[in-house]
Amino acid sequence: MSAALKTGATVPPLLAVHAWTETGYERREVRFFPFIPRDHLKDRPLSQNTDHPRASYRMFEYVRMNELPYFRLLQSPPHEA
Repeated sequence: MSAALKTGATVPPLLAVHAWTETGYERREVRFFPFIPRDHLKDRPLSQNTDHPRASYRMFEYVRMNELPYFRLLQSPPHEA
């Protein structure tokens, strides 16, 4: 991702799988985000400790994804009592 952002390339699409428990039953949803603007990425550098295998490696976190358009690919049905 770091190399793509340095060259000015677009952020790749994202498949996100959400799983949670609701009233004792596991629910699941899969979302496809085709377009992710750069302002929805937050820098997260790893440890500055030189003993760390990836010291100062740049990572990214996705932020404010609920504001972006997406396609719902799968949604488990709610459990009916």
